[in-house]
Amino acid sequence: MLTSADAGREYFDRLRKAGVDAVLTTFPGARHGSDNGASAQLVRIPGVPTAARCQTEEFEPGRIVNADTDAATRAAVAPFLTGRFGLKR
Repeated sequence: MLTSADAGREYFDRLRKAGVDAVLTTFPGARHGSDNGASAQLVRIPGVPTAARCQTEEFEPGRIVNADTDAATRAAVAPFLTGRFGLKR
């Protein structure tokens, strides 16, 4: 089974309608990594985060975030970045 490019196409269309300079390239018949026919089974690696259970939201075009953790992540990362790189807020 091949992963459909429809979701990517829909996202691309939303970006373009919002004026974002985006390019979509598809390769007919190409497989997605999770469609790997050479792999007999799903490989699970303990401790590796995935987006499988994330509730995502799209804010501005192209900014997709985990709805449950976005605010906490921003609060934790902003001080690190401003301190590390001497940025002003």
